[in-house]
Amino acid sequence: MRKMRATLTPLLVGKTCKEAVLYLSRTSRQLALNNFLLFYFVISIPTSERKSEEIRAEIDGLNQIWFSLLRTFIDDSDQLIVVSQTIRAQIIGEIMSEGTG
Repeated sequence: MRKMRATLTPLLVGKTCKEAVLYLSRTSRQLALNNFLLFYFVISIPTSERKSEEIRAEIDGLNQIWFSLLRTFIDDSDQLIVVSQTIRAQIIGEIMSEGTG
């Protein structure tokens, strides 16, 4: 996750919000498909089992990228969370659908 965040962050600079959201979505999807077994393993770990501070920090870092992009057109914090979760669910659903055939 650290590598993914470090790679993606500079690539988003200079893009419009819409371009950045699409780029982040497509790139996240492709990275997961290229490493599907690892993705599947990580996604199957229950939230209660993700106790590592390092892992939690990386997840929070990725979430902050999404939130910073979405804040440019969503003012309400409750809506921000819902939209972020919706996009994440769409990406995960697409990965699972394509990855499992």
